Amino acid sequence: MGLNGTARQPDAVAGECYEQLMTNQCRACRAGLEHCHGALIHHPYRRDECTEDECVTPDSVHDLHLDCSAVGCACDEVMLGASSAHRVG
Repeated sequence: MGLNGTARQPDAVAGECYEQLMTNQCRACRAGLEHCHGALIHHPYRRDECTEDECVTPDSVHDLHLDCSAVGCACDEVMLGASSAHRVG
């Protein structure tokens, strides 16, 4: 965003794209919707966890969902002989 709150490259897109000033606030915050800015990490054998401390929002309101192995968790490797719900094949 430019210093005056407008797009940095207004000539690169159609004029109607920038009828209003840009903002740093997310859409859900502006609309007053229940949401979380954290990522929900899904574990195969235990409860899902959010990256935000003390998050109490339901799983469905998180925009970002990650498999635990994507963040370096090895919890599905601990269960020897068990197949993970996240693995195919």
